[in-house]
Amino acid sequence: MTKTANVSRRKQLEKHMLQRLAETSRCAPLWKRLLSYTIDYILSTIFISIIPMIITSILTGEKAFTSENFTSIPMNWRLLCSALAMIFAVYYFCIFPLRDGRKGQTIGKKLMGIRIVPANDDELTWSHMWRRELVGSLLIEGQTAFPSAFLQYFVFLWLPRQVSQGIGYAYIVISAASVAYAVFGRSHRMFHDLVGATKVVNARS
Repeated sequence: MTKTANVSRRKQLEKHMLQRLAETSRCAPLWKRLLSYTIDYILSTIFISIIPMIITSILTGEKAFTSENFTSIPMNWRLLCSALAMIFAVYYFCIFPLRDGRKGQTIGKKLMGIRIVPANDDELTWSHMWRRELVGSLLIEGQTAFPSAFLQYFVFLWLPRQVSQGIGYAYIVISAASVAYAVFGRSHRMFHDLVGATKVVNARS
């Protein structure tokens, strides 16, 4: 009886190890995630900033789009620019990857041959994406998404300087911890992946 139980336990352990090995092999390597993030950061920055840049340039007469120029335009225009930036960001990071044929891929992930999938390998939904990008990346990590600059600007306007600085430092710490978790974790998931119940895998997986 004991020998049979040991054999059964060993088989279960071997099966579990094989499953973990298969899961690890599916996960997108860190270098692909880094390159896709860099591509998406650059493209999304251009995409998200284009209208605020044009509006700021028209109102100020300056060609350069700087924080000083942006803060010099009337508040109602700043609100409009920030709202448009957030709308474009939601489209790029949440809606675009869910379109037919995208398979959970932004442009950067498409180029690097990786994609976002649910942690349980079910169908990727809007719920996964908004929790991943808007809650996890934008609100919790704060420093891993470009639109956070627009959001933080207006939130910090109504907070004491010490509080806003403290939140800014907290965002840096949380973002650094998220990166460290991805580096040392077996599945290379960041905090926003945990919040969204997603993972990033090789596209052919």
